[in-house]
Amino acid sequence: EGRITAFGGWRAYWWAMVALMTVAGAIGLPAIAERKDDAPAFEDGGADSDWTLAEAARTPQFYVIGSGIAATYLISSTVNAFTVSSLTLVGVAIGTAVLAFSILSACHAIFPLLMGGIAERVGAKALLVFGVSIQAVGMTALALDASFPALMVFAIGVGGGYGTIFLATTLSLQDYFGHRHYARIFGANQLFTAISVIGPAIVGRVADLTGRFDISWAGLAAMLAAAAVGCATLRRPVRRAAQLAPAARGSTMLGRAWL
Repeated sequence: EGRITAFGGWRAYWWAMVALMTVAGAIGLPAIAERKDDAPAFEDGGADSDWTLAEAARTPQFYVIGSGIAATYLISSTVNAFTVSSLTLVGVAIGTAVLAFSILSACHAIFPLLMGGIAERVGAKALLVFGVSIQAVGMTALALDASFPALMVFAIGVGGGYGTIFLATTLSLQDYFGHRHYARIFGANQLFTAISVIGPAIVGRVADLTGRFDISWAGLAAMLAAAAVGCATLRRPVRRAAQLAPAARGSTMLGRAWL
């Protein structure tokens, strides 16, 4: 609090953050701008490679992947709202609580870089299960203990899990439903993240009634464990013959006749 006061107060601090984000965005925009003639042209990888949004939305895989991203967003919004206050409530020094939250944020940024290469070896599904599982472990550690080792498990598990899950869900949607309509499918799948708005409200209400947060942390850990089990059951979706484009059906019939 003393450092914020020396900075000029919270209002000055937030304006400084706005300025930094504006500068960072201005610097990064030219680097990511895609020239029209460099835009990738998606190749037809076969009848199963170009699922439409309507077709994808009729598969259980679409909803299981959505549950994974919804769970991690729910955890993220709730942890961001209550981690520091819940830790100081049980006697953790403010400096230690802020350190744990900083490590969590660092893991969130670093893990996608680390997991990108691993995904090429183990696949998106294994990465998704891993991300949800380590988040469950992290929330369990937070529910059971407030010691420094437990806080490190929490920070690495929840922060690393968040970065891993976001990467894994993106790769899973591409792997299962193809690239052609990926933007629409990904956008629709992100609607599941709307559930994150209820996390802070529920946890705050439970804390008001009980005076403690560990019950909520344990409940969120159980939710993540259930999501991990669901993600582990994922299988590649198979399109029905009626869903295939007429041209694809024709080429398939011609191939069968030729054989």
